[in-house]
Amino acid sequence: MYHSIVYGSSGNAFFSGLVFVPLSTAPFLAFLPIVKGVDLIRATMIDGLSLADFTAFDYFSLFFNAIFYFLLGLIFFLYCERIAMKKGLLAHY
Repeated sequence: MYHSIVYGSSGNAFFSGLVFVPLSTAPFLAFLPIVKGVDLIRATMIDGLSLADFTAFDYFSLFFNAIFYFLLGLIFFLYCERIAMKKGLLAHY
């Protein structure tokens, strides 16, 4: 448990820190998870934009980013599950 607290929180702190960087400063961060959504929320709250003010590209990039990371996580989960089943680690469930 101590291992996950120490090492797990440092990885989350790295990704949490990325949401504070505006995409106008570093546009390549839009491909990382959560960053594009936080940028759209920032534009809504600070700049006073409404949902109709965003372009279709903003919505498509947000949608495809979510789909990409969902599929990546699903593939990684199924891969790990297959390894666990081959090793017999899931037999007692």
